[in-house]
Amino acid sequence: MEIYNDDFCGPTGTFGYRQINSAKKINIELNSLAKLINKIERIDILKMDCEGAEFESVLSCNEKDLRKIKVIAIEYHKKPTVLIEYLKSCGFRVMLKEKKDGFRAIFAINNNQ
Repeated sequence: MEIYNDDFCGPTGTFGYRQINSAKKINIELNSLAKLINKIERIDILKMDCEGAEFESVLSCNEKDLRKIKVIAIEYHKKPTVLIEYLKSCGFRVMLKEKKDGFRAIFAINNNQ
């Protein structure tokens, strides 16, 4: 994947946004969450702040892999219904936290551990 690094914001400043003229192109290798989980025997806490990629990341994982995780904390940016239902179907108890400042998070606790 290509991301762009500008002197003002750094490499994350233009990630996901259109290229600006002064930005330097950087090629990075991506790994899926499923691929990373597959390499680990057990995960106590998974904290995700993926700026909108949380849905694709979690939904790409199968139930067997997700059951390796004890607690998941996910900052989300759009309606979380699909994500909540998927986590529940994988055996998680799900709670939402919303603050007045706009922070919104899903906390999922694995009922199978």
